[in-house]
Amino acid sequence: MSSVTEEKKNLRSKMKMLRGGISAEDLIKHRLWVTDWFCKVCDSVSGEETGGWTKPSALFSYLDVANEVPTRGAIEIALLKGVPVFLPKTYPNGVMVFVNVQNLNDLQDSKYHIPEPRISGETLVLGRPEFEKIVAGHVNGPLNFRDIYSDEYKDALMLVPGLAFSEEGYRLGYGGGYYDRYVNDATFATMAMAYDFQILPEIPREEHDAKCDQMYILKTL
Repeated sequence: MSSVTEEKKNLRSKMKMLRGGISAEDLIKHRLWVTDWFCKVCDSVSGEETGGWTKPSALFSYLDVANEVPTRGAIEIALLKGVPVFLPKTYPNGVMVFVNVQNLNDLQDSKYHIPEPRISGETLVLGRPEFEKIVAGHVNGPLNFRDIYSDEYKDALMLVPGLAFSEEGYRLGYGGGYYDRYVNDATFATMAMAYDFQILPEIPREEHDAKCDQMYILKTL
């Protein structure tokens, strides 16, 4: 095991422990803060009061589990305000696509016990072009697949999870590389969703590790 791999493993363990200490009461506060922020983003005309952010053309988001920075409220706001929402669905060998959802009730449990969207013939699926044939092999019937890097989604916003981030925006994920494959080539805005204790001056990283455009940082102290 390389020194960088070992450093990443140790940092992941430390951050999972710290994140696990967040109370249920604080999680509710964090969810309200993120929801309020995204509501203001969707309502902003100039972006003056939201750090330059205005209503995105689509929202690519993870669904929070295990005390991650809460996104469910932001997702619900997007659905209410007519912003198309896409949630991740994973496959073997680091393959992940983003699937259009109309509500958060029509999800199914994955092998990682993370709720994932279902895919039917009419469901819009966005992803890297090379993933289309792979995903099609797991779908019964036609697949409505589009390139996530097309101009149609250049004004979209991706909320990115992680265990730690550098002050520059580099990300330490869970080790699967699912998000790195998107963030590194993103034509849309990418925002790291982090607690303040997850922000470090530097983190152990390798060439393939991704850097997010912006960070949304929740204060925990």
